[in-house]
Amino acid sequence: MSNMQSTSPHFDPGDLVTDRENADVFMLVVDVSDDRADDVEVAHTGSTVADYNPAYPADDPVISIVFVEDEHELGLWEKHADLQADRNPDTPFVELIADAAPNGRRRYSYPQSRLIEAEYRKEDDR
Repeated sequence: MSNMQSTSPHFDPGDLVTDRENADVFMLVVDVSDDRADDVEVAHTGSTVADYNPAYPADDPVISIVFVEDEHELGLWEKHADLQADRNPDTPFVELIADAAPNGRRRYSYPQSRLIEAEYRKEDDR
């Protein structure tokens, strides 16, 4: 495991990110924890997030993401979240995103420093 100290950027639920190792993939942050990568076990493997990501700091916070298949899908999620916000403006954005992501969509855990902010522009914003 890496002995590097984490100096990664902070992310919030709803942020669009990409993987430093594969910038062609969009991911949506659905949860941010204070749990360290070397403390979070990957389900059914006996290994930790840090074990799967040895090039990144073992003390990195763990970020939960869902993969975004394409820009159209992300647009549908945003529209769904906007509709929910109109119904209840006091609902935290993190709950809107969690509800907007399709049921059963698998969530993945990443060390925070492996992720970078992604740019997304809706077609009508161009």
